[in-house]
Amino acid sequence: DAGNGCDVLTIAHNTNLSEGIYFEDKMANGEPFTAEYVEARNAMEPVIEIYQHKGDSECLPGTATADELCGFEALPFSNLATTNQERITPPDPKGFLRQAYGEGMKFEASLGTNPFQYGITAATDSHISAPGFVAEDDFKGHGGAGQPNRFLPPPQGFPDVEYLSPGGLTAVWAEENAREAIFSAIRRKETFGTSGPRIVVRMFGGWEYASDLCNAEDLAAQGDAGGVPMGGTLSQQPGSSAPMFVVSAKQDPMGAPLQRIQIVKGWLDGNDYEVEVYDIAGNPDNGASVDLDTCEAEGDGAADLCQMWQDPKFDPAQRAYYYARVLENPTCRWTTWQCSTAEYDCNDWDYDECKALNDDLKSNYTCDCCDPAVGLNEAVCASVDCSDLGVLPEVEERCCHQVEPSIQERAWTSPIWYQPPS
Repeated sequence: DAGNGCDVLTIAHNTNLSEGIYFEDKMANGEPFTAEYVEARNAMEPVIEIYQHKGDSECLPGTATADELCGFEALPFSNLATTNQERITPPDPKGFLRQAYGEGMKFEASLGTNPFQYGITAATDSHISAPGFVAEDDFKGHGGAGQPNRFLPPPQGFPDVEYLSPGGLTAVWAEENAREAIFSAIRRKETFGTSGPRIVVRMFGGWEYASDLCNAEDLAAQGDAGGVPMGGTLSQQPGSSAPMFVVSAKQDPMGAPLQRIQIVKGWLDGNDYEVEVYDIAGNPDNGASVDLDTCEAEGDGAADLCQMWQDPKFDPAQRAYYYARVLENPTCRWTTWQCSTAEYDCNDWDYDECKALNDDLKSNYTCDCCDPAVGLNEAVCASVDCSDLGVLPEVEERCCHQVEPSIQERAWTSPIWYQPPS
């Protein structure tokens, strides 16, 4: 609008620590959304971070729209202040993207436009000018979040707060590596995010695709010609068929094999918001695992996966979205990598000695690899009952907020949307 030839857009920051404020149902002045405001917001803010250094913003475990994989890198905090203090405060369900997608469809039904129709990105949130520094097996901390004992080598110290992670990466399907092409791709939301690995994902949706599209050398060209890519909105239903989707994924050449592809569908049934997750390719029971002592991976996986899928429960009268989630085989988390390399031993571990080290350093954070929060001290945590945190000794309470020692890295595509005829 300034007429100076400059282009600008914004990328919404991680929302899991926003206490639900980010997805409030009103404008900054406190007034209800207007269609004009929502259209301006969509134009300036087309995409959002689903994952970064401070955890996952996809979905919150224990909520109505959650699935069994929503616990991935879940922070036990509601805002940034409590994260820095390591003061456990439950996250607000309204701060997660899957919840916002449902609320956005409800607004669309009344306003004619969706304030939360975001595409997907991911990032490190690094404060050390290293945006691609995301490897779990070589994590040296992200600057501004380091802790007082970060200069001590494991098993005594860690380079960062145990709940945080190396962060993720954004991929953009642009015609060329040029600013204008990249901006255009972000505006049309042809983007996906990963939790760090360089997984490559394509997703297209349409009404009439060839059943053997996965075998086509020009899959992307046919996907575009017959429908829309990730981030797009399906055209109106030409007949009575359900929409078809094709998802193709290739593993990071330096990473773990792929375990499976899922499609996450959300829809409105009247004013009720429903979510279902479908495994469409690969095998969740492929037997893959990781040795937590050595971080050696075991079991089979796939270098690439591709699958056509048609919605078995499609209702043309219901608003809906579909996004793909691609999962790797299990691997060690960064905390486990560091402890494995340090050859930690918890047999004679003493929490009082551990805590004394932190007190000397004026640190509220993890003191060593055997701190229950790191998830490796099975002897301390095996019989802990987390149903009543108020009566547990401090050392046992830390068992109830531990990080997972192994993780399944992943990628998330921007959703493809369906809007019923008005």
